[in-house]
Amino acid sequence: MQEPKLSLGPELVKLIAEIDEFKGRWEALKALSRDPLRALHRVATVESIGSSTRIEGAKLSDAEVSDLLSRTLSIQACSTRDEQEVAGYAEAMDLVFEAWADLRLTESHIRQLHQVLLRRTQTTLKHAPDWEPWIGFFLRSLKRQKDNLAARLGELVESGRIRRYGKARATWYSLP
Repeated sequence: MQEPKLSLGPELVKLIAEIDEFKGRWEALKALSRDPLRALHRVATVESIGSSTRIEGAKLSDAEVSDLLSRTLSIQACSTRDEQEVAGYAEAMDLVFEAWADLRLTESHIRQLHQVLLRRTQTTLKHAPDWEPWIGFFLRSLKRQKDNLAARLGELVESGRIRRYGKARATWYSLP
């Protein structure tokens, strides 16, 4: 079958070129937008884990937490209780980040997260943990992390590095 011959005017050619250019920018945006969000996620995770474990008595700085998280975390790799607590907290936070859309705050889920959190430190515990105070602590930590992320996103918007669209739960961001 012979293809039909089309005659496109200059306006249609220009429109097709603009669509093609937009498509290229969109593809580039998809690749670029993940990096700043990953960096924000990393900063929020390190700060949350560092501050939360320090409240519990750990003495690791955010730089030490970041270094520990960049290594492969295994029980053998964690030589101190502080490192074990950081590793357990990181594992629990990873579970929350992976399943946040489906996660329901039930007693069972909180107990499971608590077990993940303490799994690496079980050999150093002298008695069974009281998990109830941890629930409030964990939820406050998540709120602080959300507030910290919102503040950092606000800074990126103000500096012109990203654009904000929508409000509240319908907010989304793009690169300029």
